[in-house]
Amino acid sequence: MDTPIDGYSDRYGKLTVPTDPVERFKMARSLLGYSLVTSLDYWLDFAVDKLENPQPETPYARENEYAKKDRSLREPFASFDKKSKEAVLKLLSASVTGLLFSILTDFD
Repeated sequence: MDTPIDGYSDRYGKLTVPTDPVERFKMARSLLGYSLVTSLDYWLDFAVDKLENPQPETPYARENEYAKKDRSLREPFASFDKKSKEAVLKLLSASVTGLLFSILTDFD
């Protein structure tokens, strides 16, 4: 998978910062955007897992605060039908993508 880092690193993965200020700006912008989108994808996957799976992939070995919190995030969605879950996913995706876009345009 190509990433923005690929364009700014050598074959060993060592990052090379361009000397040209315009290129440095492009590099910083590219890496920031990539980092934010990667984080967004992680948290969307986290939410999708809670929405679509009433149980964690691996059961908890014991009942602790983490297990209780996980269950509290899964249980409300267990009774949703497929159409309701799809609507929640659309709303969630549109909201967080819009938030990220707004932040990036304000930042830019």
